[in-house]
Amino acid sequence: MAINRQATTAEEFETFINRPENAEKLFELIGGEIIDASSNPYASYIASKILGYLFMYLVTNDIGWTTTEAGGYVVAGEKYAPDVGFVTYAK
Repeated sequence: MAINRQATTAEEFETFINRPENAEKLFELIGGEIIDASSNPYASYIASKILGYLFMYLVTNDIGWTTTEAGGYVVAGEKYAPDVGFVTYAK
């Protein structure tokens, strides 16, 4: 039997992540569903390598900036916390 669950809104998501018990956790809002975006040491290692190479490219090609999961992105009303992010100045 399928359970008809209403999607979480952006406002509800903000309330959820601001709860004291979630202060040290990382979540994303994807398709109206709250996703635990916790990482692990290996994923962090790979992200740091990608970030390093991307940063070095941007030193000589100043076309934007990089972020980590703390940067946060809102795309079409969904909230993402990518391990490595990039934003062009043109954006």
